[in-house]
Amino acid sequence: MFCTECGKENETGAKFCGECGAALNSDAETEREPEQTSAEAQPQSDAADKIISGVSVIWKIIKAAVVLFFAAAFIFAIPSLMDPYHDNIGNNESRLYYATAGDVMTDLIKEEFGDCKIKFAKYSPNSVITGNGNIVYYGEEYHTATVDSYVTVNGENWHYQIVIGLHDEDYLGANDWYIPSFAGLKEKLGIRVKSDVEECYYRLITFE
Repeated sequence: MFCTECGKENETGAKFCGECGAALNSDAETEREPEQTSAEAQPQSDAADKIISGVSVIWKIIKAAVVLFFAAAFIFAIPSLMDPYHDNIGNNESRLYYATAGDVMTDLIKEEFGDCKIKFAKYSPNSVITGNGNIVYYGEEYHTATVDSYVTVNGENWHYQIVIGLHDEDYLGANDWYIPSFAGLKEKLGIRVKSDVEECYYRLITFE
């Protein structure tokens, strides 16, 4: 215990200072000790706060990562979820043939009927017969398939059957074409999808 007058250290519990005789206030000393203890404890409290804050930040990052993961999974699953046949991986070539046949038939129908309302049946895997082999036409090779379906012209249903031939770049690029063109959504809404095939071989078999 230190004297508040002269600063001399005295024994604990002494009433008067042994150096200058001043009365010692043991209560004031007792009050100062908890203050020192509190000051010593402050760094520990700051460290605890930093740990809690760090854990909170890490937890927020984990939650954000989980949300982003499920959001990405949902976005990539949309084509499959929206695909009415749930076969968007296996029938890309078939769909491209069907869409190309729709483009060709649109041109042929307009040549015959002029300006008219045309609505094609939704794509069905059973409408396209693939594996017909290749043909050479004017020195160019085409991969062929037969499309057998229906189209509504001015409210009247017409059955058509047509052979479609695709060049290598279109045939081999069917997988790249499918995702941006279909994504399942347009078919789900009943919107006809165009093939974007600039040049193809075709042979109309039936339109009745």
